[in-house]
Amino acid sequence: MLFFLLAMVIFSFGDAIGQSAPKKTVRIGCSLPLNISFGAEIKRALDLAVDMVNQEGGLTVGKEAYGVELITYDNKYKPEPAIAATQRLINMDKVKGLVGDTGAASILASIPIVQQAGLPMLCSSHSDKTLDPKYKYVYIMSTARSVDILYPLLLKARPDIKTAVIAAQDDETGHDMTRRALIILGQRGVKVLESFYFPRDMRDYTPVATKVASLKPDLFPIPGFGGTAEKMGLMSKALYDTDWRGATFVTAAPVVKDLADICPRGEADGLYIPLADFTMLPGGPPLAVKMRKAFEQKYGEWREIGPSWTLPFWFWAAAVQKAGGFEAARIDKALAGLEVETPIGMAKMIKRPDLNNPRYVDTMVTPALAQVKGKKVVPVASMTTKDAIRELEKTYGFHGQWE
Repeated sequence: MLFFLLAMVIFSFGDAIGQSAPKKTVRIGCSLPLNISFGAEIKRALDLAVDMVNQEGGLTVGKEAYGVELITYDNKYKPEPAIAATQRLINMDKVKGLVGDTGAASILASIPIVQQAGLPMLCSSHSDKTLDPKYKYVYIMSTARSVDILYPLLLKARPDIKTAVIAAQDDETGHDMTRRALIILGQRGVKVLESFYFPRDMRDYTPVATKVASLKPDLFPIPGFGGTAEKMGLMSKALYDTDWRGATFVTAAPVVKDLADICPRGEADGLYIPLADFTMLPGGPPLAVKMRKAFEQKYGEWREIGPSWTLPFWFWAAAVQKAGGFEAARIDKALAGLEVETPIGMAKMIKRPDLNNPRYVDTMVTPALAQVKGKKVVPVASMTTKDAIRELEKTYGFHGQWE
């Protein structure tokens, strides 16, 4: 299926960044699960994104050029360390905003602290609870909405899928994404035979695989899973050791090279994932190509996952330049309807009328579905952000209220 890649850049950082060294520095911060490879990959990509902006002269905010300093602490994917990290960022490091936090439970625990400080929080949450209308200046910049669209793309590519079994990690992200998967699949005529949860710290996925095999679904989606190659590899091995050979879909992509090394018998072949590496497409997004080159220069190899989690930074950078300041209210106004080029295509701020939130608090990024084949990823289907928003209307209603 043709991949729709927009050539027009709605906001290009090269246009707004001078080449002279900035005289001032602005601090931003976040907490990430640095105790796992997934979090470490995100940190490397965020650090690189900041380097890229600084090397081109920083951000032009008002009439001043600012360099960016990003401070990151480990939240261990748990609320308590996230709270401590957020307090330190605000009270000691004096950051101007929280940009890039990942992990729904950690983010939800930190929001009250950020609210009290009156700072903007641009995060990568995959839980709708993050967008409760009572929160001010909290935004999701992630692939969460585009992942919702990957289900209809998959069903169009695989019209033979009639039944599904859903399993997810027993955490906030797993529960919220399972809720959405049930709605989307149900509306499209797929019979969900069963849905269940498994512990986040699980490493032997044999019980999960055995249960799936016994139910014999056409599709096994695992919402909120897949970003860590080690865990995805163990799940793929467990499924392979059964006699079930249906389609598996995860909502976060692992580093495919790592996954292939963990699954040398081809246990992960056929796995459906979100496309994370847009540089593999003809005429890929300029920022994706630029970031890959910088990534290879800085780290010596290309690892495709981290850049797809840098959306909060690119939106924050665009918003502060458009706003001409770092204050939360000015950033909020600048984010309204904002479209930004990202390493995974164009992304657009949207409203969440389904949550009774009429503000621009969420994002739609170019949805693109891919499939693992050996050590390679093969594009399957994609959709423009405009068409993806129409799909949201089909699923949740509120026609014309998302933009």
